[in-house]
Amino acid sequence: MTPAPLRPEEIEALLPCPFCGNKPAWIPDDSYGDCQVLCQGCDFCFTAPASRPEEAVALWNRRPEVESLRALLGRADAVLQGYRAQHSYKPLHPVHDLLTDIDAALGGTP
Repeated sequence: MTPAPLRPEEIEALLPCPFCGNKPAWIPDDSYGDCQVLCQGCDFCFTAPASRPEEAVALWNRRPEVESLRALLGRADAVLQGYRAQHSYKPLHPVHDLLTDIDAALGGTP
């Protein structure tokens, strides 16, 4: 069964591609009854195991919670700082650099 086409409000509800930020396109896949969302920028193709458009949109729009990731970064940094305070040598510079890079990728600390 071919999934129904998206209504205009469902097309607008599609978030940008999580990898490149470009606008996705909706492709009903009638070969298996699934729905596909294709990024028009990087060609990432997401196949949603859903026959109803609203289910496919919800699956495409799932994103990790940025604030939860920032909280984990804060905890990781606190562990790193505690380790450094207890040890005379500082072998974890690459870990700190990685945490800094991840924070920057998330848009920096608010």
